[in-house]
Amino acid sequence: MDPTQFAALDKLIDAQDGGLTGSATTGKRKGSDQILSDLEQQGWIEKRGKKYVRTPAGRTAWEQHAPADRRAAIEQRAEEAKAHRRLELLRAIAKKNGKAFTPTEARKLDTDLCRELCDQQFIKNVGDNKFVLLPNGKAILLAEEPIATQIERVQSAFQQTHLLCDAARQRLERDLAGLPNVPSMNELVAGLRGKMDAATTAFESAITELCLTAGLAHATHQLKDAILTARSEVEQSLERAQQGEQEIRDTASKIQGQMDDFRHEFASRIAALSNPTPTPATVVAPTTHSDQAVWDATLAAHSRLREQTLRLGGIVKVPELSDAVASAVPNLTPQEFRTLLTKWHGEGRLVLQVCNDRPLEPRAAEGIESPRGLLFYVHMSAN
Repeated sequence: MDPTQFAALDKLIDAQDGGLTGSATTGKRKGSDQILSDLEQQGWIEKRGKKYVRTPAGRTAWEQHAPADRRAAIEQRAEEAKAHRRLELLRAIAKKNGKAFTPTEARKLDTDLCRELCDQQFIKNVGDNKFVLLPNGKAILLAEEPIATQIERVQSAFQQTHLLCDAARQRLERDLAGLPNVPSMNELVAGLRGKMDAATTAFESAITELCLTAGLAHATHQLKDAILTARSEVEQSLERAQQGEQEIRDTASKIQGQMDDFRHEFASRIAALSNPTPTPATVVAPTTHSDQAVWDATLAAHSRLREQTLRLGGIVKVPELSDAVASAVPNLTPQEFRTLLTKWHGEGRLVLQVCNDRPLEPRAAEGIESPRGLLFYVHMSAN
């Protein structure tokens, strides 16, 4: 296969099953008709109406000559297109809510995809043109929803489960109350209560970590977009090479520096999140307020703020906590309070967690700067 034949076949691969006109396939070049004729004689393309489409044999021939990265790009695009069609079909079935598709709607369905999803246990055929979602299919649709919505749903489900378990435990205690005192049964009930409390604590901790991970994922996407933008700027600069090579070299060097800065910042954030070692306390002048009095006020304020933000993960921020404690402890300055927070963090009485999305926090300037980054979230280990 010569380069002109491969170029024409490659364009038809890009066009997928839609096909292209002769001029779009070969471009306006001398000998275009001969190129198309040769490809037809090889059985690699065929003419349908006014357009040319590649044949299965043409696809095989293209795969034998295409570079590995080009084949990988086409395969990835095909997988993404298939995933999109699958998602749209699942949405259509969910919208029907158990009702059958009309004859007009059924003619538009991809029967092969429907059969494949049935085999993979994503949907179930329950009648003529009638499908229902199975758990695997529902999970795919739920995964498309925003992370905040999913976290809220998980919290609601856990609260409902906890309520049902607690109700069952109370009934069990009431039923056992009228029976002779049996130590083993009392120990069992006490153990159930302890396990429920431990499960609640573990769940709340997991939700906090999930919220922080979601923030990290957002930062990762921002970094990826910035790198892609930088790469695009480099490519545009290279296309203007005839206008000045020195200008292109300067632009490429500048962008490479930005990419290195992005990678360094991202690596630093990953290292900070992976290393929970408390930051050494900063040496500052002692405060004039009682440590215990401020600590008690902090515990009360943290509990109250955490309850208010429970639906969003129960995250308590340094500025809001400082405001609440200052209203309970007269003349306590924000700097004094941040000093105490740093001290208690070093003593292990609470945990100060890093903010990964500083631009998204309007009061980021009121956080605590440290070698790990901006300490902005407060987790009370005593709560």
